[in-house]
Amino acid sequence: MSFSDLGIGLGPTFGQGTGGPYASADLNFDFTIDRVFNRLNGFNGSPDSLVTYTSPSPKMVYGSDGVLRYAPHNLALYSGTLTDASWTKTNSSYSGGKLVENGSAGLHAISRTVSVSAGRLIVSARVKADTRSAGRLFVGNTNGFQVNFDLSVPSVSGGVGVGTGVYEAAGVIPLGNGEYRVWVAVNSADASSVVYVYLNNGVSVSYTGDGASGMYVNEVQVEFSRKSAPGIYLATTSAARYALPIDYDPLTGAPLGVLIEEQRTNLLTYSEQFGNAAWGKAQATVTADAAVAPDGATTADALLDTAVSDIHYIGYSISSLSPSGKTYTISAYIKAGALGYATLGLTDVSSGSLYAAAVFNLSNGSVVGNDAAGTGYSVVASAISSVGNGWYRCVVTAVAGSSVSFLKVVIGANKTGARGGASGGFESYLGNGSGLYVWGAQLEEAAFATSYIPTISSQVTRAADNISLATSAFAFSATEGVLALQHRSDAVNDTSTFRTIATIANGGGTNYVRIRENQPGAATMRANGQVTDTTLQADLVADAIALGEMRTALAYKANDYAASMNGAAVKTDAAGTVPSDLSTLSLSGGAFNCGSTRVKRLTYWNTRKHN
Repeated sequence: MSFSDLGIGLGPTFGQGTGGPYASADLNFDFTIDRVFNRLNGFNGSPDSLVTYTSPSPKMVYGSDGVLRYAPHNLALYSGTLTDASWTKTNSSYSGGKLVENGSAGLHAISRTVSVSAGRLIVSARVKADTRSAGRLFVGNTNGFQVNFDLSVPSVSGGVGVGTGVYEAAGVIPLGNGEYRVWVAVNSADASSVVYVYLNNGVSVSYTGDGASGMYVNEVQVEFSRKSAPGIYLATTSAARYALPIDYDPLTGAPLGVLIEEQRTNLLTYSEQFGNAAWGKAQATVTADAAVAPDGATTADALLDTAVSDIHYIGYSISSLSPSGKTYTISAYIKAGALGYATLGLTDVSSGSLYAAAVFNLSNGSVVGNDAAGTGYSVVASAISSVGNGWYRCVVTAVAGSSVSFLKVVIGANKTGARGGASGGFESYLGNGSGLYVWGAQLEEAAFATSYIPTISSQVTRAADNISLATSAFAFSATEGVLALQHRSDAVNDTSTFRTIATIANGGGTNYVRIRENQPGAATMRANGQVTDTTLQADLVADAIALGEMRTALAYKANDYAASMNGAAVKTDAAGTVPSDLSTLSLSGGAFNCGSTRVKRLTYWNTRKHN
């Protein structure tokens, strides 16, 4: 199905075509092309400019180039308002976009503290020469880094790490009209950092100023990044800003839509550093940074067997959980080396004979099989998906046994694809230094995997996503309308609850019009259109379809409700009132628990359309 099939004109006429089902829409989001049309005011642009996106943590998604990276964000507050008092001016003043030195001796700079967690940061600033053309960009605290820049060339030089801060790269990007974006990348261990932009008199950053010279400085950005250059600039005020996490198919580059997920925590630390002591080694060694990882950086480790006849694996033990009888999902990115099979699962650290695990074929991207042993241990599901360049994300959802004391997550080398046995589901064989590549391990207390959450020395929690728009911002009708949704769910193992995707609700979330999944994760899917007005007014369950993409429409009007999924027979309800206090349209992974889903299109009409 193409956009022309739908009668949707791209570019300036998006949402205003002369044909197709979306032509008359009052609100039409298409997240795959980063466009929304709001008929109320003729807005036709990026959804980022219209909606409020709340997710106070970065999220990793695939780009159109197949590389896994953080969605655009900026952690530096008042990034384009450097006159704000939160920016400290040292022996200098700032006005008209220019940093001007005073007549004092010493450093002349502008700076502010930025709240970050340890990891790879890229810091950048938009600069333009005036009477000063050289300067220094510094970020860090006790552990940091600095780089000098000269706009008259332009060039960067002298990248230096401070403490345990590791300088990685730096550059100058021309923006036109004499302006440049100066940037520097680092691996930092600081929980907070201070960003400085210093002036340089051509000899040093420490000098006696003349009271008049300066340089234009603006648009400071701090971002977690795996890229070799800064991302798109996002202006901030009193809070960090996160752009919508648009995800792409890592193999084809096709846009999948905006990724909406519930809150999750990666319970593993050092999720990419398997040589760290947190990961025990059993008849195995780890070579760090041995291959290019799915994020495009050379950060994947080699897991190699040793020359003994035994099982060969790395394991991460967690004593802080109370895991008995709970469901966990383990995931890791794994790539074949000299060995073409891998085992992934969990065991009781006190007994390797109690386990739940799966064996994966890394040559053809298949699950060889699942095995479990011990009271209460079971494998709920396992899956493997290609992410390109020979990498697969392997996933196992398992129930911990009733007698488990504390868990160990295990990633093992497997020579022939053999399964089972008394050794935790791992194959015992004579090693010879062969192995495979591993990266991005994750453990979630949940029935399905969500997007990868990198960790270093501590567990990391990714907040729930919430995209919202006040009904007062578009031509909304509380008496009648149609809400349509095109999405695909990734909650493939979770059949325990409904998953709400799109909602128009009141402030308390008690009255609403919503589209949700009925029986999520089952072999078949149903759409559930539901309306409440103090009490349940309509509950329309559309026909079942095979698991896959869903296109659902829900129409509401007093005593006239209808719903359909993928063009199937329309289900109706001829009794019920419509709530009059609906204030917010949202796609949320929070209050209504959407699981993990990619939304391609959300469309609203303020009139009840014909069935």
